[in-house]
Amino acid sequence: MLEMGMWKMSELGSPACIIRNPEFSRGIPGWSIFRNSSIGERTSGTGNKYLVSYSGSASKQFLLEKEKLYAFSVWLQTSDGNADIIASFQVGGEVIHAGAIEAKSGCWSMLKGGLSVDVTGPAVLFFEHCVRDLGGQHLLAAIYSRRMEASSNPDHPKGKFCFQEKAERKLAERMLCRFQILITLQFLSLSTSRIFLLLYLLFSVAHYGVARTRLVRVKAMDANGALLRNAAISIKQQRPGFPFGTAIPKSILTNTLYQNWFTSRFTVTTFENEMKWYSTETSQGNENYYTADAMLAFAEQHRIAVRGHNIFWDDPKYQMGWVTSLPYSQLKNAAGKRLYSIVSRYKGRLIAWDVNNENLHFSFFEQRLGSGFSGDAFWRAGKLDPGTMLFLNDYNTLEQPGDTKATPDKYLAKLKEMQDYTKYSGKIAIGVESHFNQPNIPFMRAALDKLAGAGVPIWLTEVDVFRSPNQAQYLEAILREGFSHPAVQGIVMWAGWHAEGCDRMCLTDNNFKNLPSGDVVDKLISEWRSETVVGRTDNNGIFEARLFHGEHEITVLQSSAGHLSVNQEGAVLSSEGMMQDCKKMMIELFGQGSVELPVSATRPRSTADSANSKADCAIRRSPLPNRATAVCD
Repeated sequence: MLEMGMWKMSELGSPACIIRNPEFSRGIPGWSIFRNSSIGERTSGTGNKYLVSYSGSASKQFLLEKEKLYAFSVWLQTSDGNADIIASFQVGGEVIHAGAIEAKSGCWSMLKGGLSVDVTGPAVLFFEHCVRDLGGQHLLAAIYSRRMEASSNPDHPKGKFCFQEKAERKLAERMLCRFQILITLQFLSLSTSRIFLLLYLLFSVAHYGVARTRLVRVKAMDANGALLRNAAISIKQQRPGFPFGTAIPKSILTNTLYQNWFTSRFTVTTFENEMKWYSTETSQGNENYYTADAMLAFAEQHRIAVRGHNIFWDDPKYQMGWVTSLPYSQLKNAAGKRLYSIVSRYKGRLIAWDVNNENLHFSFFEQRLGSGFSGDAFWRAGKLDPGTMLFLNDYNTLEQPGDTKATPDKYLAKLKEMQDYTKYSGKIAIGVESHFNQPNIPFMRAALDKLAGAGVPIWLTEVDVFRSPNQAQYLEAILREGFSHPAVQGIVMWAGWHAEGCDRMCLTDNNFKNLPSGDVVDKLISEWRSETVVGRTDNNGIFEARLFHGEHEITVLQSSAGHLSVNQEGAVLSSEGMMQDCKKMMIELFGQGSVELPVSATRPRSTADSANSKADCAIRRSPLPNRATAVCD
């Protein structure tokens, strides 16, 4: 039996509604049976009306327009057991998957999804499901009406949702708040030809301002503490704060042109294969880290952060023959040795570890060594390298709405499994590989929203787009969407250069001249950084500017200033030596809100005074939040 409860489809920046009677207050006209099902209407004890279907799916026809984006949300449950449910639209002879979820009995699960179509015409919405463990019972799914309270459930007066963690419950509450504000069952409608203009203006820019920038106030004072009014100030960004980069192969070590192109653009990377087990121990007991060591030294030389990819890979086809031939006890010892060897070798030098790659789709080590293998690997890696983020890393959570192995809910369940195993002792994060063909931007946004409910960092770890005439356009849409989402904390593309040609996506030709996708990358790098800001302090000696996160050099042209770095709380991270006239200050911005930096300068310290200090200026922490003072005394 399939019940359908709360619907929401929204137009970005507009409340346009295409669903009539979304609350089922006038019954269920317009809904039809699909594939030999039967449908009906029910009313809960709290007055909520919903639609049910038996032994199949209800369906509804819409008129969808070409080059528009559509997004929706729906609450689902089963009558008994669990079932993977896929929301699909039949458009002509094509079936487009728009989202998937594992529905459960006794509680409501929220499916968020979206789609775009290439042809204007009728489209039929229906729900496909893979029933398992239903004990012969019918499937039950529900679309709540707009009047649903957070505690209501059609069959249970108090009811509950399938959110076990506080963060996920908060996400549900936030979504319910959105439902109350926006008209139920609206369509997000946006011309594809305007995606880089309107989507950017209405969504991306708004989120850039909230998630990627910070308000900075500089208070200028002279050596005696007097305010400097009308002082000329220049602020220039030296380095972006948002980690953005691409994977690299070992060929970069011997190609100067490649090195120059790469290091002038990016702040983070992943080694394509050089850290993987099959690269560092091709035969049992013969480890060789020479190439990985050299690549890491190159990255460190250029201040480029590195993600450790990977400790294990759960896909059986990437296991070496000597690994697959080992019996249980020897394989367990070999895996333990592998983890200790690579993690201890690079402890403290990486920003992340992909611990057991793609363990949503595959389970080589779990099948051979037991279901707790991944959890144990996370726990051991966290103990060996406690300061480094530990990632799940898998594909199709953003790319393919119909992949039921990697739905946002399945990902969150795996994340919770790792957190429970490690007792939350490690810094566990979400890596979504992002190997796209044609991106479904509404679904991508919906999936990121769902994942964000876990409250842990999210990275797009291997972004690429299959070769097509629209590759650059698709790449731009994906990167903008990722950068705009406040839960995304970094993006790495999978676009390493190879003389023989790239796998799926190239950014340059063999002379390192940008291809169209490379031009997109350069355009976004330029856009995602602050332009040089020039102005003057006001009557209170204050100059204010909103800046992208990152390192900025502030030059006070008519006064003296210090040179320091602050984090999002305003705490001093470091300071550097200053010349006698003390003209510049360096700030490093992350987080939201604002930071005020009162800076004063007196006489420079003597060489003897600073002999035991890394800086010629003392850094005094203000008792007020978001403030720090650099004083040359």
